[in-house]
Amino acid sequence: LVFVVYTGFVLFCVVNVITSVFVDKANKFSRSDVDLVVMEEMMNRQQWMRNLRGIFLDEDAEDETSTKVLNVSDFMISVQDQRVQAYLQQLGLTVDTENAHALFALIDVDGSGEISLDEFVDGCAQFVGHARQLDIARLRHDTRALSMAVEHLLEAR
Repeated sequence: LVFVVYTGFVLFCVVNVITSVFVDKANKFSRSDVDLVVMEEMMNRQQWMRNLRGIFLDEDAEDETSTKVLNVSDFMISVQDQRVQAYLQQLGLTVDTENAHALFALIDVDGSGEISLDEFVDGCAQFVGHARQLDIARLRHDTRALSMAVEHLLEAR
């Protein structure tokens, strides 16, 4: 009887050790898997930004960090290009002649009438993808603040 209990206890301990080895390996694997996903996402984002810059750079431009700027008319002409249209559609942005002006105005935050390629890429990055919780919370906060300001103005009248 003692031998059976002893054998059962030893078997239980061995199974626990083997299970802990498997769990430890799985944890290490999952950590490295998360790192790979993050690295892949960063590489995809860099490629996306390079492609977005490329559609507005001249074909003969060798310097990818060109300081080229687009004014409204240049932007409207670029947006009519089928290659640009196809790429923007792939990103989930439907930009046609009716809303291209509005997109330009949203990207041109300083109101200068010109946008640099970096401004364009950063602006498009804001319109692509799902809304983040922080963005939604910020919009709610700003809306509440504006609502309170309007109420104070109306009460002051």
